[in-house]
Amino acid sequence: MTSLGEWAVHLLKRYINSRRNKRLRPSDRLYPVTARAIENQFAKAAKQFIGSYRGINPCRPHSLRAAFHTILRDHKVDPLYVEFWMGHKLPEHNAVYISKSKEGWRKTYKEQAEPWLTPPNFRKEV
Repeated sequence: MTSLGEWAVHLLKRYINSRRNKRLRPSDRLYPVTARAIENQFAKAAKQFIGSYRGINPCRPHSLRAAFHTILRDHKVDPLYVEFWMGHKLPEHNAVYISKSKEGWRKTYKEQAEPWLTPPNFRKEV
């Protein structure tokens, strides 16, 4: 299970609608690009935002996961919720105490995570 905020859903719908005459099948990859192409795109973004760097790209895809964790923890979101949303396996004794229905998780994500993960300048776009 994963969660997407309104901004992400908006962007995803726009992308899918832009794929004229290309109907998606369940077996299709949503973004038919290679891992290398993704890394290259993130390298371009790093150069644009931070200039030159040495070693590992500080703006690589994994940094999005780290940012997700940091932003939510900085805003005092329950650490078990953050770990759950990141797809980490929770110890069984902890998982029992945060059990929710899908609708319960949607509501919690919308109230506790989405406001901090949607950039303010994109909130009006939805």
